[in-house]
Amino acid sequence: MKLVLIVDDIKENLYLLESLLKGYGYATVSANDGAEALGLALKNPPDIIISDILMPVMDGYSLCREWKKEETLRNIPFVFYTATYTHPKDGEFALSLGADRFIIKPQEPEDFMAIIEQVLSEFRNGKIQVLQTHESSEVTLLKEYNETLIRKMEDRMLKSEEAEKKIRIYASQLETEVEHRKKIAQTLKESEEKYRSIFENSGIAILLTAPDGKIFSANDFACKLFDRTEEEIIRIGRDGLIDSSNNPHLSVLLDQRKRVGHAKGELALIKKDGSRFLTEVSSVIFLDKDGNERTSMVIRDLTEQKKAEEALRESELRFRILAESAPVGIFTTDANGSTNYVNPRWCEISKLSYEEAMGSGWIKAIHPDDLDSITLNWQQTNLSNIGLKSEYRFTHPDGSVAWVIGQAVPQKNEKGDLMGYIGTITDITERKEMEDDLISAKEKAIESDRLKTTFLQNISHEIRTPLNSIVGFSRLLSEEELSPEERANYIDIVEQSNDHLLSIIADIINIATIEAGQAKLQEKEININAICQLLSNQFKTKAEKQNIALTFETCNHDNEALILTDGTKLAQILTNLIGNAIKFTKNGSVSFGYQIDNDKLVFFIQDTGIGITPEMHQDIFKRFRQVESSATRQFGGSGLGLAISKANVELLGGQIWVESEIGKGSKFYFTIPYKPASQAE
Repeated sequence: MKLVLIVDDIKENLYLLESLLKGYGYATVSANDGAEALGLALKNPPDIIISDILMPVMDGYSLCREWKKEETLRNIPFVFYTATYTHPKDGEFALSLGADRFIIKPQEPEDFMAIIEQVLSEFRNGKIQVLQTHESSEVTLLKEYNETLIRKMEDRMLKSEEAEKKIRIYASQLETEVEHRKKIAQTLKESEEKYRSIFENSGIAILLTAPDGKIFSANDFACKLFDRTEEEIIRIGRDGLIDSSNNPHLSVLLDQRKRVGHAKGELALIKKDGSRFLTEVSSVIFLDKDGNERTSMVIRDLTEQKKAEEALRESELRFRILAESAPVGIFTTDANGSTNYVNPRWCEISKLSYEEAMGSGWIKAIHPDDLDSITLNWQQTNLSNIGLKSEYRFTHPDGSVAWVIGQAVPQKNEKGDLMGYIGTITDITERKEMEDDLISAKEKAIESDRLKTTFLQNISHEIRTPLNSIVGFSRLLSEEELSPEERANYIDIVEQSNDHLLSIIADIINIATIEAGQAKLQEKEININAICQLLSNQFKTKAEKQNIALTFETCNHDNEALILTDGTKLAQILTNLIGNAIKFTKNGSVSFGYQIDNDKLVFFIQDTGIGITPEMHQDIFKRFRQVESSATRQFGGSGLGLAISKANVELLGGQIWVESEIGKGSKFYFTIPYKPASQAE
């Protein structure tokens, strides 16, 4: 019975999955989070794990990463089943971590079970391969968490700015109210009551003071801010609340307020416990109901804002460090798609400098053939505010080309407004080259298989032909009424068929020996003239039957014809080439010979036969290749003669080539080293 580990922090989901799987004959074990699941699996590994994503302690993505790191677990199928993340990027991210399936809720029970059974079946049959997680995956994950932190800090800053605007508006209204009370004495009482209400119920710290720093009143929020009672604040006065040891701005603010009636700036203040905190203070001068000059201090605590700013700076620093050391190219743009940052790896891949890449400068590195499509895709991305993923090429100054995968995702604020894009480029040049090599290798393998099939079919035909003759005429020889002439003719046919069959078998043995690398040289003293004359006499009868004039040409004396080489292989080369020349010549002439050229012997075999097309001049020397199938069927042969000849020539230390034209005949050349026998002595 297959064991399924289910991971979900919602009990209802666990119950439904357990009921469904048990109904299909599976055993189940459940966990409420990733950490619990990992512990259970290490003790008793399941056959498959089905996990949600959002969970406490350890989420599904973290569980998947840890799962694939464990030697005992990495070969167990990992399936995500979630309704929380439905964006295509979530599935891609899950699969990049090593997950085998990403299933989005809801699913019909039959469909869900079909997927689970398919995963198990594929895993049993070895169709699912364990993903090898690259080091760059860790960097990518850190970048995504970093981006989340940046967005949160930006959100907090936006909220802080909005609160600051409200405070400024309120302070402005308060200052206006004070001025209004100065000008309109008859409304002083009403204004005072209104002010008192605001003062007491305000969500910001407000102090009423005299120009010399004496405090008359502090609202509740100010008391909470300084952790003191109003009496304590009044008693110690302004100087007791300000950190005078490190406040160079205090004298500047007081001077400004004295000159223009109001001032605003940052001051360091002190709580009751002596802790120091930074604030923004707005202060105005006004007249009380008796006409006495008074001042107000509206205080905003900057502690959280400064922490947020520091966190943002640290976050930006971490991003910068990650970007500077990342193995992929990273870029950012503004909302219009204008590039405003690239990391060093981006510059390395594109061969553009940082300055050259800014704005739309990166476009000049795009391959001309890809420029229109990538420009159009980028324009559509800007218009639709969606992500972009595409493959394209960079052209380098030296003419080389780099293939990359480019990806970009939009960055938006809390209102959904587009702020810009962040993206990466990954160099896939080596992968592309490997793909091209694989395609080429596949094509060569297919062609090789086709040639071998054709060769085997041809060999089968060539072997059956003499065998049929041997068997057929051997039976005829058993007939008693045969005349002596008929019997002699039949015997001659059987002998010729036997010789042909032995020749084919010899070719097959020779090519097998060559393919196995077992062909060896046996050098000894030979007379080239004698070998060539023997071959001329051997082929003369066959040539005369076809009305072909066969001639052997040489101008070298026997003392020059004595050399050291493998005579058997030399004779085999000449036999194949002369035999082919006669076979493919319907009428005309065949001539062969050699000459000494410094340290090598150059042999030639020339005919007036059917000729060979230029595109076949190289292919005819390859294993299992022939001039054309129609010619093979017409003239016969195994198709191995030239391949064997080429191998033997190279074994002797020479080269072989052909000059030929269709309908005008062919001239084969080959060379071997010239080693006079006299020098060996």
